[in-house]
Amino acid sequence: MTLAIEKQALREQALRKRSEAAQAAQPLGDACLAAFKEILDRHAVSILGGYYPVRDELDILPLLELADQHGVVTALPRVTGREAPLEFQRWRPGQATEVAQYGIPVALEAAPRVVPDALLVPGLAFDSHGGRLGYGGGYYDRTIAHLGQVRRPVLIAVGYEAQRVARTPSGPHDQSMDYTLFA
Repeated sequence: MTLAIEKQALREQALRKRSEAAQAAQPLGDACLAAFKEILDRHAVSILGGYYPVRDELDILPLLELADQHGVVTALPRVTGREAPLEFQRWRPGQATEVAQYGIPVALEAAPRVVPDALLVPGLAFDSHGGRLGYGGGYYDRTIAHLGQVRRPVLIAVGYEAQRVARTPSGPHDQSMDYTLFA
């Protein structure tokens, strides 16, 4: 089986599992919030790139709120081109958003661009070795590689426990996560 076929098969399975997990989802627990706060403190994170959850993604807004409450600048990604890395714009929880490409909420166009030193990274499946299976567009892998030319950000994958797998298939461009938090 080729890597592309293996990834696609896992994506289909992971989408179903994530959808089921989202239907039964509970708010992020204290243990997850405490682990996240410890990561922020350990790495002295000053700018956190997050994302606005869509399509059954884990609601990470409580993580962004916690970071904001502790003086960390929070930001949302914006797609600027099919092959370009994501750009991050300053956004605080509760501020207005606009709907951009792929129906994803983003910070208002006038919001300042920032360079995060840590990222909350969505995905479909995660393993215990830092492996992550994304949606297949390569946006986060490109972005992480781009940011890493100056300073690699701390990478925090977040998902439901149902998204944990024994192994995610990976190729040369797939970026490994530093941490994975499960709800």
